[in-house]
Amino acid sequence: MRGYGARDAASGIANVYVDGLFRTAVDTFALVPQTQATLFSTDGLPDGPHRLLVEVTGARQPLAQGATISVDAFDVVAADASVTRVEESAGAVRTWPCAWSSSASAQYSGGSAALSAQAGAQVDLDFVGRGVTWIGPRDAWSGIATVLIDGVAQGDVDLYSASAQRQVSVYSVNNLLPGPHHLTIQVTGRQNPAAGSGWIWIDAFEVSP
Repeated sequence: MRGYGARDAASGIANVYVDGLFRTAVDTFALVPQTQATLFSTDGLPDGPHRLLVEVTGARQPLAQGATISVDAFDVVAADASVTRVEESAGAVRTWPCAWSSSASAQYSGGSAALSAQAGAQVDLDFVGRGVTWIGPRDAWSGIATVLIDGVAQGDVDLYSASAQRQVSVYSVNNLLPGPHHLTIQVTGRQNPAAGSGWIWIDAFEVSP
């Protein structure tokens, strides 16, 4: 399941629960406004009914002008949907120039993730399908990236979050025409004023048929 909503300077922090269990705290603040942003995702649930709860906490990070939580839509993916996960180390993922490092940890998908804070560093992924999701961390040391689909800019994605989040859907699109597509992620070198640095993380991708 994925939850979509807005991120902006007046947005606050929400808690997400699945089947009564706390999953994550989601900081929806963003200096650059984002609409239909992927706020959270959860995968690997067993077949059967489930209950999702989004709790408005009233909390916000110091730069936020408010604590509003926006809920726009949800995607529910059937267990048999043929979504393909592509790790950042796969041959289909190209990182250049030589500005990317690798971090190994069990908290990352596949045990590793790529990271860079160098403006102009880029990641490219060619895929075939109607949708793609960029999976990565959000934390207080993450910066701003630009996303392009088939060479067309889709906007900036601010990865800053006051609370650390791992393996979340950073960006997602699912209404593409069937066929081949090209995803590009560019490190801008810019960061949220509250961020300690401008790291951009690439953990994995999910391609939807």
